[in-house]
Amino acid sequence: MLPSSEIQIYEGIDDVLFERWLQLYERSSEKTFFQHPSWTKVWLSSKSRENVRVCCLFVDDRLEILTPLRIESASRCVISGNEHTDYNMILVGEGSEGHLQTFLAWIGKQFGTIVVSEIPKASIQASSLANLRTVFRDEVTHCPRIDLLDFNHVQDLLSKKSTNRKTKMLYNAGEVRVEHTQELEKIGGRLSEFIDLHIERWKATASPSMFRDDSSVRLYQGLIENCVPLVWSGLYLDDELVAGHIGIVDRKSLLWYKPAYSTSHSKLSPGEILLREVIRYAIENNYHSLDFTRGDEPYKYRYANLTMANENLVICRRRIHSIGLLAHSELLRQARRVRSKVQILVGRRTSLE
Repeated sequence: MLPSSEIQIYEGIDDVLFERWLQLYERSSEKTFFQHPSWTKVWLSSKSRENVRVCCLFVDDRLEILTPLRIESASRCVISGNEHTDYNMILVGEGSEGHLQTFLAWIGKQFGTIVVSEIPKASIQASSLANLRTVFRDEVTHCPRIDLLDFNHVQDLLSKKSTNRKTKMLYNAGEVRVEHTQELEKIGGRLSEFIDLHIERWKATASPSMFRDDSSVRLYQGLIENCVPLVWSGLYLDDELVAGHIGIVDRKSLLWYKPAYSTSHSKLSPGEILLREVIRYAIENNYHSLDFTRGDEPYKYRYANLTMANENLVICRRRIHSIGLLAHSELLRQARRVRSKVQILVGRRTSLE
């Protein structure tokens, strides 16, 4: 007997769907933390998102494929649609990969063009989707990381003379304390202080802190309340927080997710010193990598020994649409190259967050 399949759309995540989603996550062979139901549940609850749906494919009443969808218009939708998601993909149960094209064809018929943003380029799923005739491959985002299993590279990082000199300066300035914890109650107690530090860090820049938006505050509160695996790292000088970081645990990787440092102590390089302490913590706790996730900030490349990449895929209904998108994207790419060269000429620099 042939298996029967059914596609359903949900407007929210109730307890039953959450449990079935969690079971699918556990048996999926390709995933990151950002496909975990807790992540999407917290994101959805942090702000009203009336245009987001959860699309599910069931085979013989068993959930086999799932993705959140952000419906942008009557003819365009975005897989996941979560602006905070660094690694995006459709969650597929192991052995159900053959149903993926059927699933996407159904979504395309209902919602038009499908955008899959920030999908890991090295993933099997990205390769599979890129082979579709109506797929247009858009820009690439670089994702530097430290391979902590590379002993020589890690030792070089931990023994950097410049960081040793800055650490000595910091210790000469007062009493220094470093704190790491995965206890969510303690992380919750540090959150307000960290948010203040982050707001202060970005106050005088062209990119104000995300925490000026209450939904971002609710997002981080929700991560703590929903027992998401986090790591808090704090660097204190005379009991004042001068650098802090909230990381996310993704199996054997620690994600360098949200850092901040005190601008009034910038001459002591607290951000750089805290990063080295996080590297030490990750090694001591048997993580295989410290992942800087998305972004081309120069400081990341001073530490990284491995660079992965995400790409954006646009799945069109017709081949002619993807050809048009390719031409438009090439014009944008050339414009970005010109802008990048101009920024280099004027000496623009990006500092360690």
